[in-house]
Amino acid sequence: MASALATARQVAQPPTPQTAPAPAGVPSVWVQRGRQGGWMVRGDAASSSAGSDLTSGPSHWYSADGALLRLDAGRVLGFTEPGRQWTTVNALPRVDWHAVSAGAPLSFARLVDEQPGYRLGQRWQRTLQASAKGGPHHSPLVQALPPGSRWFMEHSPHQPQQGRFWYAVDMTLQPARVVYGQACVTPTLCLEWVAAPGTAL
Repeated sequence: MASALATARQVAQPPTPQTAPAPAGVPSVWVQRGRQGGWMVRGDAASSSAGSDLTSGPSHWYSADGALLRLDAGRVLGFTEPGRQWTTVNALPRVDWHAVSAGAPLSFARLVDEQPGYRLGQRWQRTLQASAKGGPHHSPLVQALPPGSRWFMEHSPHQPQQGRFWYAVDMTLQPARVVYGQACVTPTLCLEWVAAPGTAL
């Protein structure tokens, strides 16, 4: 995110969702990578279709310098920027967040492609479960989450090198909806994302 880096050099503190207002009139998500952060806007056709369900199917979010974040109902599918790509190539199962919250973990597989290196078709056997100990509260982005949010963790029980993903889900919505996510998709690529007010991930 070169544009976010340039902004950070011009101010005493890195930009935040509070100091860098969201683009007007378009669905937006704030994406953070370490101290770098910036808004990404929804660019797929569904975002501009009258009456469309923005929580249905994968969504595509673009930064000003061309990075791409792919989400599926708030869960990470992939991230692409010049020189690097991590992407889930299979469809993810739907999540009944209330069932998982009640103690029914969801097991599924991700088929992952990574570039550079032609690491294609990696199988990540994942478990999604409620987190009794909460989530990554060290992040400033979680301070303003809705009070009805519940934490969930996605991980590979037998492959700890495959990163943990965290989701905060607003259980008061119908249906329950991801409002914040964090994922270390590789040892050197960790992302956080949170929706702008009025945006459905």
